[in-house]
Amino acid sequence: MTALPIALLAAIPAAAPQPPAAQREATAIASELTDCRDPLRAATLLFRIEELLPHLGSIVDPLRAADAAAARFGSGARVHPAGPEGEVAALAERVGLLLELARGRPARAAEREAHLRLPDSFAILSTSWVPGGTCGADGPVPAFEVPRPGNSPRWRVLTGIARAGRLDLEDLLSDRRDVAAVAAVELTVDRPVDAALYYGASGPSAVAVDGAWIAADAAHHP
Repeated sequence: MTALPIALLAAIPAAAPQPPAAQREATAIASELTDCRDPLRAATLLFRIEELLPHLGSIVDPLRAADAAAARFGSGARVHPAGPEGEVAALAERVGLLLELARGRPARAAEREAHLRLPDSFAILSTSWVPGGTCGADGPVPAFEVPRPGNSPRWRVLTGIARAGRLDLEDLLSDRRDVAAVAAVELTVDRPVDAALYYGASGPSAVAVDGAWIAADAAHHP
């Protein structure tokens, strides 16, 4: 078994347009996505559907389009193929999961979630950790410490908080003013596999794997 401890920093969601403009945009996106053959364009459309979701009254067309993209780029395989096509297929299934939840179909959403094997438990480092430099990327990666009874733990272990594989750090912080947070998750696989890791935030962010920073972005993305 191979375990990959991953630490991920920061995140503030971006704003989305209000209906009916959002609904019109979602309908147009669904129409384009249904016949899209370019994985990069399809990924862009799927991310936009996810952004628009809280502002949609009807999600039938986006759900059909997401399912069509998952089938097209996944080639009907139980395991997503390697490369951009497989990653877009997985993204389409995750967006479909979100749409099923929005449609009031938790059982179908749970089936998609089980297939994708999304992590939903994380350890969150308390805001007493003060990073150095850009999100701590020029200093040591904070070591994970298992919270023990009677201690004042720096880490809080939270279970079942990232439905559909998305973690909103903003909702887990008591002080949202110019703070940095670290989320840690351990992924375990039974054999060596190729893996793609995507991360980002509206503010500076960084990511570490196996105790070493591997990427950082100091820019703000309003």
